Amino acid sequence: MADNIQVTQGVGTIMATDDISGVQYPRVKLSWGADGSAVDASATNPLPGYAPNSEVVLSASFTRPADTIAYAAGDLAANSTTAGSVVPLSFASAVRVAGDCLRVERIRIEKTSTSLTNASFRVHLFEASPSVTVGDNGVFNSSGTLATGTILSHAGSAPITMVWAGTDGAIGIGLPTTGSGMTVRPSSGTTIYALVEVTAAYTPVSGETFTVILEGYRT
Repeated sequence: MADNIQVTQGVGTIMATDDISGVQYPRVKLSWGADGSAVDASATNPLPGYAPNSEVVLSASFTRPADTIAYAAGDLAANSTTAGSVVPLSFASAVRVAGDCLRVERIRIEKTSTSLTNASFRVHLFEASPSVTVGDNGVFNSSGTLATGTILSHAGSAPITMVWAGTDGAIGIGLPTTGSGMTVRPSSGTTIYALVEVTAAYTPVSGETFTVILEGYRT
C-alpha cells in the first residue's frame, strides 16, 4: 500500500485545520513507530527520547502482626512472622514503561502508633521482588548479610528515624545512604519493591500499620 495520498480541494476526506488570518494551518497528531505502524503519543506512550521528567510520590503499606514483641537492631519488620508469607512492599507503575528508571530522592515512613522511642528503621529498595528467608522480628541484617536470595536486585537503602508524632501516628524522613539519590530500574515490568529493617530496640504496638512513601521523579 502506498505511503502517500492525494488530496483534492473540495473533494475527499475533511481535514482538521486552524484558520489563522485566512491561512489554513493543518492540525496534526503526533505518533511514532516503525514503518507500517503508528502509536499515538500520550502520557503513557510518550515520544521516545522526549518524555519529560515528572515528580512522583509513591506509597505502599503493610500491617505488622498482632503482637508487641520488641525488635532488635537488624530485625525485619513485615506483615507476617512466617518467611514464606512475607509480602514485600510493592510500588506499581513506579516507571512509565519497562526499561525506564525512577530516581528516588527521599523516603518517608508513617506508622499508626505514636511511639518515638527507638523508632529507627532502614528502607531497602529492590528492582525485583525479594525472596525473604525470615519473617517479622527475624534477623534480616547480620553485619551486612541480608536474609534474601535476591541481593543482586538491591538498589539502595535509606535510614529513617521517626522524629514527629501526633494523635494519629508518627512520621520520619530519610535520605539515601550513599549519594544524592537512588536510581532504580525494575528488572522487568514497572514495579519496584521494598523491605523495612529495624535499626534499634523498637517495641511495636500490636497490629500497627507502616506506610513507606517514595519521593522522586521518573527519568
